[in-house]
Amino acid sequence: MSKKYQELLAEQRRYRILRLINDDPGYRVNEVLIKSALNDIGIPTGSDRLRTDLAWMEEQDLVECEPIADLIIVRLKARGKDVAEGTSLVPGVKRPEPGR
Repeated sequence: MSKKYQELLAEQRRYRILRLINDDPGYRVNEVLIKSALNDIGIPTGSDRLRTDLAWMEEQDLVECEPIADLIIVRLKARGKDVAEGTSLVPGVKRPEPGR
């Protein structure tokens, strides 16, 4: 797999994570549901990869990760909501298509 393809896949995966959390009424989703949703839409994602993306997204101030026992609860932050809705751009996260 080429480096460029891996970068595009990471951008898409991060965007989909933000959209998933944005669509939740409480703006909070656990990592198990995120992983399942990504796999359901054809973005196969392992637990290590997901946790790496979540840590990166937390560093970018897009989400807040709260560990509870063995699980991570992910809460969308204001900047993450802006990126999910396409009103802000962050390098490393795919820009949404028009009308989404």
